[in-house]
Amino acid sequence: MSDPASGLVLDRLKFSSRTERAVEIDRCPVVDVYHHQLVVAVSITLPHIKQLPPNAPRIPAVLDTGFNDNLLITERQLEEWAQLPSGRLRKKAIVTDGVALRDAKLWLHRNVPLSRTAYLDSDPLPLELKRGIWVAQEEHGKRLPILGLKALADNRLSIVINTVEEHLTLEQNESAVKVS
Repeated sequence: MSDPASGLVLDRLKFSSRTERAVEIDRCPVVDVYHHQLVVAVSITLPHIKQLPPNAPRIPAVLDTGFNDNLLITERQLEEWAQLPSGRLRKKAIVTDGVALRDAKLWLHRNVPLSRTAYLDSDPLPLELKRGIWVAQEEHGKRLPILGLKALADNRLSIVINTVEEHLTLEQNESAVKVS
């Protein structure tokens, strides 16, 4: 079991070489998960929230180490899935037409070991995102939100991807300073 004291956040989270249709990821909207996609469960809140409310929606996000920022999500996903109107998040910048950088806090849910779809109900990891998240209008968006490497690096998380056994492990660096 993922143990917060051990620093494990994702404990051998499974992925697959096969595409799976209509996947029910614990308390998330049903989605198609393509082959070799690393899909995690996250929640999004206003940046000042200190503890994730128990009824906070979980949404699926593709963990993409090739995306060099924090999170990219569409306005529709933010409003319908995360139940957070984009207007409630302070706008930090508009970089291009239809894409804005907004202030938010991201919560990464701990998985049940060796599962692709089951997550624990306790102790999600808050990710501090100094830069914020990218919120795109629908025409600029993706099928699923994308969680990027910057969010992991800024929170001093280590990732190990085991391609033979098709799972990944994500853990907190023991020397990381917890920001509240």
